[in-house]
Amino acid sequence: MTPEAHDLYVRGIRHYENGFLTEAENIFMRLLAVNPGFADVHNKLGLILHQRGDVTGAIAHFESAVTINPAYTEAALNLAVVLSETGNAERAGEVMRRSAQASSGGRASGSVDAYTAKKLANEHFRLGCIYIDMCMNAEAIDEFVKAEKFSPHFVDILVKHGIALRNAGRIEEALAKIRSARDINPWYEPAWIQLGITLYSSGSAADAVCELEEAVRLMPDLKDARSYLEMLKQEAS
Repeated sequence: MTPEAHDLYVRGIRHYENGFLTEAENIFMRLLAVNPGFADVHNKLGLILHQRGDVTGAIAHFESAVTINPAYTEAALNLAVVLSETGNAERAGEVMRRSAQASSGGRASGSVDAYTAKKLANEHFRLGCIYIDMCMNAEAIDEFVKAEKFSPHFVDILVKHGIALRNAGRIEEALAKIRSARDINPWYEPAWIQLGITLYSSGSAADAVCELEEAVRLMPDLKDARSYLEMLKQEAS
């Protein structure tokens, strides 16, 4: 990189970090016009375009970044996240496998590293929560399934997955998910509350009361669980 290109790059990064994305984009495009081989510039442009909703453009730049530098884990992760968002989970997994292999010096790898798995799980979880808020439960369930592939024991994912299943009328599956979360972490209050709500909504008010009583017995300070319990007892009386 020439001194002039380096100065331009520093200015572009400064604009990017300060949130001046249009200015950063203009500088990065100038850099690529001179030398299209800047992997980090492609990655930054991909992030900018993704924020604007230009998924096609973002994918193109992320792909350029990992083509230039196959071991560029951050760019591979960004590419995998966008591919997952567009329903290309299989391709996203392949991108991360290739990246892991490149990063390990060519050694075969069947799984992503822990940091990458956690980040991918969080992205799928975030999308699933958005779908729940939009009453798009089938799409939410798909995202939570993907999230669990990367982090199968995260109780917040399991509980939200259970909520989406309950919303979709799949009560038994919902109960199984939420019970899994409760069993993994018996001190996770949302699992107990959602278990009570799911049982109650399925017509099993007595079972809901029993579960919430157990939650309060284990953790007497659980205000929300105690409130739900009192409400259910009043309705039953």
